[in-house]
Amino acid sequence: MNDTIAALATPQGESAIAVVRISGDRSLALLGNVFAEKNISARVIYHGNYLSNLGEVLDEVLFVFFRGKSSYTGEDSAEIYTHGNMLIVTKILEDLCKRGCRVADRGEFTKRAFLNGKLDLCQAEAVADIIHASSEAALAVARRQLSGKLSEKLHVLNNELMEVLALLETHIDFVEEEIEGNELGGTVAKRMDELISAIDLLLDGGRYRSVLSGGLNTAIIGAPNAGKSSLLNCLLNAERALVSPIAGTTRDFITEKIMIGGHVVNLFDTAGLRRDADSELELRGMEKSIEQIQLADAYLLVIDSNADQSALDDKVLSLLGEDNCLVLENKSDLLPSRSWGDFLPRCEHGRISILNEPERTRLLVANFLAKRCFLPAEVDIVVNGRHIDILTRAKQAIDQTRKTLPTIGVEFSANNLRDALEILGEMTERYDNESMLDKLFSTFCVGK
Repeated sequence: MNDTIAALATPQGESAIAVVRISGDRSLALLGNVFAEKNISARVIYHGNYLSNLGEVLDEVLFVFFRGKSSYTGEDSAEIYTHGNMLIVTKILEDLCKRGCRVADRGEFTKRAFLNGKLDLCQAEAVADIIHASSEAALAVARRQLSGKLSEKLHVLNNELMEVLALLETHIDFVEEEIEGNELGGTVAKRMDELISAIDLLLDGGRYRSVLSGGLNTAIIGAPNAGKSSLLNCLLNAERALVSPIAGTTRDFITEKIMIGGHVVNLFDTAGLRRDADSELELRGMEKSIEQIQLADAYLLVIDSNADQSALDDKVLSLLGEDNCLVLENKSDLLPSRSWGDFLPRCEHGRISILNEPERTRLLVANFLAKRCFLPAEVDIVVNGRHIDILTRAKQAIDQTRKTLPTIGVEFSANNLRDALEILGEMTERYDNESMLDKLFSTFCVGK
């Protein structure tokens, strides 16, 4: 990390201001040469002309210098605030490279912050989560991770694991003190059970990851002409799907991403489902819809209140339950409408007229989906896929120790717990696997 790196830290494209970020030992010297300033203080914003190495004024800018451990990366760094014209930005970056900088790799600024001890791995990954958060809930979780909440929990786990390991190692080193095996085994087993429970709680939080990051996949389902496309248009507050009194208008599924109640929702308006298709095209549309329905997290079932019976087959009905399905009894203003409360009675029901009650319809759906997106109070941390893999392997090592302690002996059990400690270290500590770090930080944007 002896070289000095530079990159655009703001999105490419035209804007009022663009930020060029620099980090490395030559940051201060570069600023002095570029702006002909001899006495640059840290954390003071200066105004000046950016002079290229050929003496050309590239732009009138602001710049600031950050000293060593007070910077984001933990090393001398600087930021240059220029006009948001990519031609200007490109010229500045080219000039910095001619002066001895190189263009930063993806995520290299945050990688340097990690390697310099400014962030642990969990916090570094939270930086990317904050950048990519697509909902208020996802942003709140990412902030907690960045503040070190997950790291705190992991340190508690590490400390507890080291204490259990110390108990076993004491028995190895001081067998002459005749520590009773049963007493030791009981104490260690109990504490390992507590460790496994704590890890299970973190793993449970991982179930909410896909909803927070990608959105809640929600399928609008029902018979032809029940009002599914009207519901999609109502939720979007726009005419996205063609609405017609002719049954079977929608032959394929339509997808839209919207924000409902602060949560990202991926809506799928599917082809109408009925037991007997009129054509091969309609049959293929229903088959594709069922494939999509099986991947959904939640369901908005639209029923024509005037219909005689449900058109859903057993394959679809088996997917619907009180935790994932809202039954919307549509066209309740028309005669002879009837209540469908006895159909899927454990699911939440709402008698509505989508066309005449759009606000009430949107409120019913928003309240239902908010419950599906709600993060339980006991799950304040949501781990990602890499964390899940690490926690699962650590749990397996602890569980193996728990089960085999009475048979394989204390020394071998201690080795298993050392393995668990090393595995957990992959989440927070300085980690020597360079290829893993490169892969992790390559998911970041350049300049972060």
